[in-house]
Amino acid sequence: MAMPVQSRCIIVDKKNASRAIEMLRKCGCIRSELRIKHVNNSIKIPIKDVNEDLISRILSDINYTLCYDFFDERTPSKTYKDILKGRIPNQVIKELPRSYDIIGDIAIIKLKSLDLIEGLKDELAKAIMKISKNVKSVYAEIPGLETEYRLRKLIHLGGEKRTLTIHREYGISMYVDVSKTYFNPSLAEEHRRIALEVREGEIVGDLFTGVGPFALHIATLKNSTIYAIDVNPYAIECLIKSIIMNENKLKGKIVPINADVRLILSILKDEVFDRVILNLPHKSLDFLPIAIEKLKRKGVAHIYLISEREELAKDMVDNVCKILRCKVTYIRRVIDYAPHKFIYRVDVVKF
Repeated sequence: MAMPVQSRCIIVDKKNASRAIEMLRKCGCIRSELRIKHVNNSIKIPIKDVNEDLISRILSDINYTLCYDFFDERTPSKTYKDILKGRIPNQVIKELPRSYDIIGDIAIIKLKSLDLIEGLKDELAKAIMKISKNVKSVYAEIPGLETEYRLRKLIHLGGEKRTLTIHREYGISMYVDVSKTYFNPSLAEEHRRIALEVREGEIVGDLFTGVGPFALHIATLKNSTIYAIDVNPYAIECLIKSIIMNENKLKGKIVPINADVRLILSILKDEVFDRVILNLPHKSLDFLPIAIEKLKRKGVAHIYLISEREELAKDMVDNVCKILRCKVTYIRRVIDYAPHKFIYRVDVVKF
């Protein structure tokens, strides 16, 4: 029998347990190889050795206590690939990705080509739904041309044939149509990080809002006004539904705008925003000059871009800032994008 393992942990009331676990898991802070402990009316959650400030920001509205204790190790859980063993060729299993995205109750698995699973779609879909019990629909995402709306190229593999779902992050419910809108579930932590940085009363420009995850996170935490702009009418339609669905949770005001951001920025007066979010990694730097014009002095721009290294990402923004009134103040790697490429967030302040 395996010996218990000592680990750092947090104690929370059972009534807050599910929310705390969800938040910590999405931020990658939980030691998933260890079992959670139940103690009277509280639970002990084993966590990684992460910065205490990060924990306090993640659990900003939950009472908790830091602790150390011994925890039992979990038995390694099965993966969808384990389910497929003996049902499809081993060579095909080796070519499949280790994981897949889950948006609401829809799973999306990224494949290089549909040829890989020719005649095996049903088996693959069933395996994913067996492992992820909440999944009702399974789609394959295959490489395709990026459209104006940044859409995935999807092929239905099994389960219910629908693309509209309700995705949840940090207790916020969001409508997402995976075939008509762009949404990345891996950015949950980033959505929260930005919301925590916003100050009360700020006017925020979310320039490529999509279905509005940044705007919704900000509005649930802060009494601020967020102009959520997107050219995709389906994305704005989803956002409007989400605003109505979360109405009782919102402290701030979201103004959804379905238009080309260039047009909106061209008619806005200068120095109107305290903060702007440019989450369009392939083209964000193209919009930085006009975004800086619309920022107040000491205002912040959060720029998302793709780069191989942190130094290169900073240099890319520095080169634009040389001709603008701004300077880089912060940079962090957000998520993996492709082999040897990452999405970075670079913050600049207008002076």
